[in-house]
Amino acid sequence: MAGLSGASGRRAAVLLGVAMAALGSVRPAPPAMVRETRLSIHVRPLALERGQTFPLPALDLEIPSGGSDRAEATLGWPGGGSGRLRLVGETGEIPAEGECRAHLSAAWSLDGRRSTRAEAEVALREGATTLFEVWSEGDRRLTLALDVERVVRSVLRPPSGALRALRFDVAIERVLNGKSVALESNALHTFVGEPVEYSFRLGPDDSREALTLRLRPVSVRGRVVDVEVEIEGSLASPDGAPLVVSRRERRLTTADTPNIVDAVSGDPPSGYRFVVTPRL
Repeated sequence: MAGLSGASGRRAAVLLGVAMAALGSVRPAPPAMVRETRLSIHVRPLALERGQTFPLPALDLEIPSGGSDRAEATLGWPGGGSGRLRLVGETGEIPAEGECRAHLSAAWSLDGRRSTRAEAEVALREGATTLFEVWSEGDRRLTLALDVERVVRSVLRPPSGALRALRFDVAIERVLNGKSVALESNALHTFVGEPVEYSFRLGPDDSREALTLRLRPVSVRGRVVDVEVEIEGSLASPDGAPLVVSRRERRLTTADTPNIVDAVSGDPPSGYRFVVTPRL
């Protein structure tokens, strides 16, 4: 094919330069302001002690449509002592009116004792109070009174093209008396700022082991990954009672570096181990 020369060649070079300049001047789309419906749940813990009901300090959840939210607090118990309450709420698409359904998961520990875990699928309606019992021991109880309303928030959303993709390779190991055996591996794909999770349930209801590992990449700078790691669920204990696991931490790691997240108990330890490797 004959090459361009003279005026035609100069014209083509100028056009190519203009085209490249135009491409170089492209800027990412600005973040978009969107209106988002959320489920606001006002949580009023009620303590039953010696036949009397005592209101405890309230917590609040605000759950986006198809998302989740969490809250935790230390609550003084009537008559002395204190407990730690952790609450997670999840919901699907929030309807414009009528009943809303949410999945609630609570962990409660009184005076540093082993945590009690409770889960429920609850139907919530504006103007009505729903009760969720978390713990009972003899004549003592902790019940959550839930009041709900829909709220609309203006949320700044980055354009989808601005999200950075990454992958977590997760290997799961069974730990028995300090020795680990590989079970399976998974690849979890997500974006910076977006959580991703792996979960499993094993055994019948009375001895069930259930764990959920959540990973939320907070930021990526070069090969350094800042990630929020959360693990929760229950393990079987030697006495048959479920052992509640609930832990959240932030880790700074680098791409292609394995990170160990343990959910074990006992000495020598038994339980499960997750080996998490971020990939860019």
